[in-house]
Amino acid sequence: METPQIIGIAIGLGVVAVLLLIIFVKANIVLCQPNELVVISGRRRKLPDGTTIGYRVLRGGRGFKRPMVESVGRMPLNSIPIELCIDGVMTDGMIPVSIEAKATVKLAGRESDGMDDAIERFLGKGVDAVTKTATQALQGAIRGVVATMSPEEANSKRLELAQQASGIARDDLRCLGIVLDFLQIQEVNDTQGYLAAIGRRRNADVQRDAKVAEAKADAEARQVAADQQRVGREAEIAAEQTIIKHENALAVERANLLAEENQASERAGVAGHIARV
Repeated sequence: METPQIIGIAIGLGVVAVLLLIIFVKANIVLCQPNELVVISGRRRKLPDGTTIGYRVLRGGRGFKRPMVESVGRMPLNSIPIELCIDGVMTDGMIPVSIEAKATVKLAGRESDGMDDAIERFLGKGVDAVTKTATQALQGAIRGVVATMSPEEANSKRLELAQQASGIARDDLRCLGIVLDFLQIQEVNDTQGYLAAIGRRRNADVQRDAKVAEAKADAEARQVAADQQRVGREAEIAAEQTIIKHENALAVERANLLAEENQASERAGVAGHIARV
C-alpha cells in the first residue's frame, strides 16, 4: 500500500473518530435551563453531612452524564396556578360556607426550600401530581383556619384568613418539596343565607341609624334656631328697656328744668311787684 493511501486512510479514520467523539459528547452533555432542575441519577455519592444519595443536581448551566451508568430527569420550576373551590367548610358556628381562592405554587429549587423532598416525590411526574398534592394541603389549611372563625369573620377578614392559611400550608408544603408563592381568598358564600341575613340586618341598622341621626340633627337645628330667636328677643327687650329708662330720665330732667324755670319766673314777678309797691 502506497504512502498517500495510508495517509488518506489515517485522515479518514481521524475524521470519523472526531465525528464520533463529537456525537458522543453531544449525546452525553446535559444542558439545564434557568427555569428547571436537571437530576442526573445512577451513581451514588456522599454529602458533607455523611448522607449517601444516588443523584446529583444541576440548576442552570451544563454537566456531563456517564453513558450507560447515569440517567437524566428534568423538573420544571415554573409557577403553577391553582383554582380552589371548597364547599362545605364548617365555621365556628357549625355553619357551612363555600370558599373560592387562588394560589400559585412551584417545586422547590433549593435545598433550604425542600429540593430533595421534591426530587423524591415528583421526579418523573407531571404538573398534575404537584397540583393535586398542593390543592389537598391548601384545602386542609383553609378548613382549619375557617373552623376558628364565624361566617361573618371569614367573609370580612379575608386577608387575615389568607395569611393564617398561608402560614400553615407553607410549612406543610415545604415538607413535600413545594413552595407556596401566594394565596388569595376571593369569595366566601354560604348556602344557609346566614351572610345575606346579616347583610339585611346591617342594612336595616344603617337605615335606622341614619333616620335617628337625621331626626337628631333636625331637632338640634330647631333648638339652635329657637335659642337664637330667644337671644334676639332678649336683646330687643333689653334695648327697649334701656330706651325707656333714658326717655324717663329725659322726662324727669325736662320736668326739673321746667320747675326751675317756673320758680325763677315767679321770683321775678314777686320781685317786680315788691319794686312797684
